[in-house]
Amino acid sequence: MIKKIILIVIIVAGLYGYNHLFTDQPTTLPSYAPGDRVERPLNPNAERVKEFALRFLPAKDEWPEPVRVMYYLIFMDEVIRPIQARTDYLPLDSLGTDLQHAVIAVEDHDFYSHSAVSINSVIRAAMVNTSAGEVLEGGSTLTQQLVKNLFLSNEQTMSRKALEAMLALVMENKYSKDEILEIYLNSVYFGMNCYGANQATDKLFNKAPIILRLEEAALIAGLPNAPSALNPFENPMGAKKRQEVVLDAMQRYGFITQSQCWKAKSAEIYLSNGSILAHEDKVVL
Repeated sequence: MIKKIILIVIIVAGLYGYNHLFTDQPTTLPSYAPGDRVERPLNPNAERVKEFALRFLPAKDEWPEPVRVMYYLIFMDEVIRPIQARTDYLPLDSLGTDLQHAVIAVEDHDFYSHSAVSINSVIRAAMVNTSAGEVLEGGSTLTQQLVKNLFLSNEQTMSRKALEAMLALVMENKYSKDEILEIYLNSVYFGMNCYGANQATDKLFNKAPIILRLEEAALIAGLPNAPSALNPFENPMGAKKRQEVVLDAMQRYGFITQSQCWKAKSAEIYLSNGSILAHEDKVVL
């Protein structure tokens, strides 16, 4: 196994060097309009070498996690492109502003203003974890959450957090903030066997994300926190309470007004199975 690990490291390092040293690069970078998706093709020769080498190696899920992470630091698009190719994948402008704001508010309110790793969050989490002697807080940005979901196990260790940070830094170098948010919203697990907002909104409301009302968008945004426990069909009260947490966060960080927050909390939410979610002073069917 040690020999195979060494071989993987050598191959990955060699492909990286080959792709960067022997690929003809333009002297000036092309400009792109906002929202354009930039293709980042791998050197075709390096791609062929990679495919040939992988035939002689164990399946990637059998590789030690640090080695697998090294591979995906270079070949991240290998995981991202199949997500973008899904028939239910939606561009950011089709996901709805309310849903975007709700997710940012509750998961990473200054997502657009910090780098891949938020130093303030890391310091706060490190102090809590050091005092407790275990990992209790992640301090993860939205980008870190995305790479954790796509590339890493759920193990809560300091070494895994270091790998998560490395992947996040590379991802923000390869993709814009808008692209990262778009990929996140199209891939995160919302429960109910739904991956991505398009599947979740169709399951819950029989509608597309772009036409969600504020109260519906906030409900959807709260589900990734605990997708199984917050299933609105099975735990309507839990889902409604989480929705109100999301709305409070949206108000706190300036995405909505106090009046909009109150109205959204008070609004009844009609689910696709006929159930109605309402504020705690009303009946929840």
